Amino acid sequence: MTQADDERAIKDVLLRWCRAIDRLDLPAVRALFHADATDDHVFYSGGVEGLIIALANRHRRIPFSCHQIGNCLIEYSGPTIALVETYAKVTQHVRQHEGATVVQSSWCRYIDRFEQRNGPWRIAHRLLVIDAAVESTLCSPEVFGILPANQGRRDLFDPIYSARSALGLGNDPGLA
Repeated sequence: MTQADDERAIKDVLLRWCRAIDRLDLPAVRALFHADATDDHVFYSGGVEGLIIALANRHRRIPFSCHQIGNCLIEYSGPTIALVETYAKVTQHVRQHEGATVVQSSWCRYIDRFEQRNGPWRIAHRLLVIDAAVESTLCSPEVFGILPANQGRRDLFDPIYSARSALGLGNDPGLA
């Protein structure tokens, strides 16, 4: 494998993170990490199985989530270990306890230790760093007349999964 192949594989993991967390596909999230990986994620710090539980609990109040990644710098400390800093913009609609929903946007960075162990590159440790955040009121998609077939979903009935199935890509959106 060349360094360009390694970089594509690492960036693929980052893109799959965005899809998996935004569709709340927790098995796909799990597949992006090594089994013994750790995560320091602002609201959680610990192993991957605990992260999955923490994400499931936190995202019960989040009917919309959008992760967008930008700058990505990959620095190798050896042939199978890389430090990866990725900038991200995260926008989520969060239901408050009073019943209202707010829009939370944050600009953050993932500082990931990637390792390639007997196969694909996966995350061995993640540190989520929040650089800035803002909260505002929500304008509902119904205001714009968006048809239900064109609305994103946070489950396995999101249009991406039927599109994958139609092309024979199967139901496993995790690492290939």
